[in-house]
Amino acid sequence: MKGKEILKRHIGHKLTGGLVQSFYLNNDLKDKINVTFLKFDDEWTHITTCEAETIIRTQDASIETTESFGDKEFNYPIRQIKNIAPDFSNCLRKTLMGFKELILKDNETVSCGLKFYFADDINFVIKNDNSQDGKSEYYFNSVYFDDIKEK
Repeated sequence: MKGKEILKRHIGHKLTGGLVQSFYLNNDLKDKINVTFLKFDDEWTHITTCEAETIIRTQDASIETTESFGDKEFNYPIRQIKNIAPDFSNCLRKTLMGFKELILKDNETVSCGLKFYFADDINFVIKNDNSQDGKSEYYFNSVYFDDIKEK
């Protein structure tokens, strides 16, 4: 995982926002969760899980007012996470208690995403399937994956 220190800074801080960037090719949805943006207090964080790697970096606040990147052919719209995953609302205003990287059990060098632990036993998972398409999904609370463990 690259950028772990960025997430460590957010421990003890409240989640105040969440955005998701999707990917459309010629108006055809190719990837519902291309990038996840999480806001802790007033700081945005950019999270990508793809190609067996999880990358975290800081994001400037202009993301809040950005509707999309790209053009008609390659379009990357941005919207509230709660619009595609209503359970995300349960995470908002909760304090981040910790996080773990998700890795494959049989190949610990392959990152599959992140699991966030919030106050009041609330969890939020960003999991990439590590297939050729590299699709990511959101999960909430106690979820178990046969092929993945926490690092």
